[in-house]
Amino acid sequence: MAAALIITHPELFSDEKVIIDPTRDSLKTGDINVAKLGKTSSMPSNINDVEKFNGLIFEAFDRLQLELLEKAALE
Repeated sequence: MAAALIITHPELFSDEKVIIDPTRDSLKTGDINVAKLGKTSSMPSNINDVEKFNGLIFEAFDRLQLELLEKAALE
């Protein structure tokens, strides 16, 4: 869910430019290899507004719980 917030609410995060050098194995496992040579990428380094971030996370969980309860009631 946090990854979705990076896309939908980029203003909540501070970015840091890092150089990554992905390998076939790291891509399979989702590991990020920081390197001296490779491709430059922006990575979130800090949550600027933790209160808003947490609020959005909890709102999403509340919506999901409501949807699940409504779906269960229809079955």
